[in-house]
Amino acid sequence: MIKINIRDLVLSRGPAHEPAQALRLSFEVLPADSQRVVKSAGGLVEKAVLSYNGRYSYHVGPLSGISGGAEKAAAMAKGAVLAEVSSSGLEIGNASEISRVIGISSRLLSKNGAGYEAIAYMVAHDIAGYGPLSMLMEDKEGIEEIEINSPSSIISVVSAEFGRCSTNLRFRGENEFRVAVNKMAYNAEKSIGFENPVVDLQLDNARIHAQIKPYATSGAAASIRMGGFKNRSLIAIIKSGMITCEAAAYVWMLLDSGMCMVICGPPASGKTTLLSALMELDMPYRKTIVVEEDINEIRFANHVNNLVALHGSRYGKVGVGDQVVNALRLRPEMIVVGEMRGSEARELFAGGNIGVPFLATMHSNPEPIAVVNRLLSRPMSVEAGNISALDSSIHTVQDLNGTRRVCAVFEYRWLSRAETDGGEELSCGDSVEFSSLWEGGNILRKAIGSSKVIEKYSHIRGLSKKASLREFEERSALLEKIIAEGIGQREAEKKLLDYKIGSEFG
Repeated sequence: MIKINIRDLVLSRGPAHEPAQALRLSFEVLPADSQRVVKSAGGLVEKAVLSYNGRYSYHVGPLSGISGGAEKAAAMAKGAVLAEVSSSGLEIGNASEISRVIGISSRLLSKNGAGYEAIAYMVAHDIAGYGPLSMLMEDKEGIEEIEINSPSSIISVVSAEFGRCSTNLRFRGENEFRVAVNKMAYNAEKSIGFENPVVDLQLDNARIHAQIKPYATSGAAASIRMGGFKNRSLIAIIKSGMITCEAAAYVWMLLDSGMCMVICGPPASGKTTLLSALMELDMPYRKTIVVEEDINEIRFANHVNNLVALHGSRYGKVGVGDQVVNALRLRPEMIVVGEMRGSEARELFAGGNIGVPFLATMHSNPEPIAVVNRLLSRPMSVEAGNISALDSSIHTVQDLNGTRRVCAVFEYRWLSRAETDGGEELSCGDSVEFSSLWEGGNILRKAIGSSKVIEKYSHIRGLSKKASLREFEERSALLEKIIAEGIGQREAEKKLLDYKIGSEFG
């Protein structure tokens, strides 16, 4: 963290009639609509999910909100704390720094009687944190995303358990919103303002996108995605119901066979979460190059160490497509692209046709032809001779209750690769035959018997089809056993690694 001079923080003072040292909080804390607590998040100041008329809200602080008298006390404390720490500067967003400022604020507020702890907490976050945003970001397990739709609208969160919830917090206006975002952007050497009204940045494991006028017609809009905080291991997503043991075993054999796959779905359907978890199945000795745009969201298992991570940018001279080309010069054994949007798809598929397998995510409907058509169309524009590198697609969806799950798995057989003699004719001149491996929430057992992955695995390992099917069953059973044993993530990773090494060299 970089220390910020205190003068850079005092960007918004209270009304002129208030004492000079009084600085009101940048946000409002509203009373609860309901007293019915359905889940408590605990913490220094109570955070709880409330239920009211069939809807959920996420509440921070006392259910009664912050009264006018408490707001005045907070304004006085904020000014006094700023004066006390002005000589040393602050490491904004640092948890220990926030704790230090809570201590200072508590000392100044203790004479106010009961309830001052909540005010001290909020003052500290307004000074050393990002106001209401850093208070919400502390709930690393319960909150997946924070949403601001206008400068002074109620802030919303997407709960991992309860879906989208309103909160009892809101900024006082556009200036206060901008200050909070710029405090986040400071360490990334970015800012949001008149000359730069749109900003993308990564803060620890949170991904922030924010806009102001003229692009945000309401004055401000932002999304803070916190998925990177969560430990979403392969075993965790199987337990959550996102993917089954059989589907994970299928992808495992696909990776071992050096085949190419895309993970498709709408935004926030868990594509990157699934991709990161599936990378636990990668072999530790394989050189894997990961290319992402600006923000590194993909997480890797502890044993994956032969790894190169590259960044491209929509705004800089070196884009994601350029980095895929550069990756091909680094002798990769697999390339992973966080999200395909443009020219990187063309370069990735070109690499796939010279023997470099890939995994990638992209936005697409859960139809096999939709995936192909999007890849062939602008701005991806995969060349006709390279589209046949696609072997499989796995599709995710987010249900109305917020649950993310796999909803389809398809395989592609191409006329140009002599894998079929029919199929659907495409505008590029090739023909493709689709086969679905998914039904009723799991891999179809009868479909896996004729799977392209099983055929390829048998070929490269010199095994019979029966032996490869037995391997699929054993891998699926291993995953089920690990879950049944209830072991921790590191031990689970070790069991998977031992099995992989044994199956490869045993």
